[in-house]
Amino acid sequence: MAVSYGRAGDGQRLGFPGLAEFVVREGGREVLCRPDRATPASTLRHLLLDQVLPRVLSLRGDLVLHAGCVVTESGACAFVGPSGAGKSTLCAAFAVRGARVLADDCVIVRRSGNRGIEVSASYPGLRLFPQTRDLLGLCSEGTAPVSHYTDKRRFAVPFEQGPVPLQALFVLAEEGPAAHGSAVEVLPVRGRAAFLVLLRSLFQLHLDDRCRSSELFKQVAAVADELPIHRLRCPRDLTRLPAVCAAILRAAAARPSDPPHLRDRHDVVPIHQHEPVVAEEPQELVRGGVEEVRYSEPERPRCCEE
Repeated sequence: MAVSYGRAGDGQRLGFPGLAEFVVREGGREVLCRPDRATPASTLRHLLLDQVLPRVLSLRGDLVLHAGCVVTESGACAFVGPSGAGKSTLCAAFAVRGARVLADDCVIVRRSGNRGIEVSASYPGLRLFPQTRDLLGLCSEGTAPVSHYTDKRRFAVPFEQGPVPLQALFVLAEEGPAAHGSAVEVLPVRGRAAFLVLLRSLFQLHLDDRCRSSELFKQVAAVADELPIHRLRCPRDLTRLPAVCAAILRAAAARPSDPPHLRDRHDVVPIHQHEPVVAEEPQELVRGGVEEVRYSEPERPRCCEE
């Protein structure tokens, strides 16, 4: 999706050509929406929830990842990757196996004292393509369209309230060399590579604010040093999702003291994907047939002095 950024007076502007324009003011406490008259309410809701609010949370000082996350028997596992990499599909595959979905597209990561790194959702939701829904056997009753330009639909599944301790993060590889045959590879990502993985997965809105960017880099470095991060490589095949889930659980359960053959490589099977997504969102955030919509919250401390 094309997104344009710019200044709008003392605020930040987010533009979605042909759909809507949003202006974020008061350090993220107010959002103004100017929709195109032809844009349906479902699409405005999607833009607000999945594109604007993650960046608003980042502007307010949170570390916000473009990621899905599920809570499994091995702990909370997060998945990062570009749109279409399979984050939502993996979340749905774990959900049908009894895991609870935290979010499928956006999570907030914080360090929390003796609980270590915790993760929570920007909002609970799951969006899936029809073919993924059919393969996983999910009921389409009560689902809602994501927007007018995609056939994804929003599904209600058991959601985790959060925050919960984050056990591991998995990087879903883009198109490229896959594991041989039907094998799944789960390989460790450390040091500079781990830092860059997190940096590339961020939602951001304060691109011209050096103070906020400096604080953000410190947050990313601290998480990269502490959180186990793995790269997941496998052929794209929805029918092999059970094996992919098994590989992820095995890697998440491994401890740093485990032997390298248990900790660093995990042979299993593949994943496919068109990127599905999670969601049950507030129904009244965006109303159809209006010129402007405002979303406001009480003032919150900024990340640094102006």
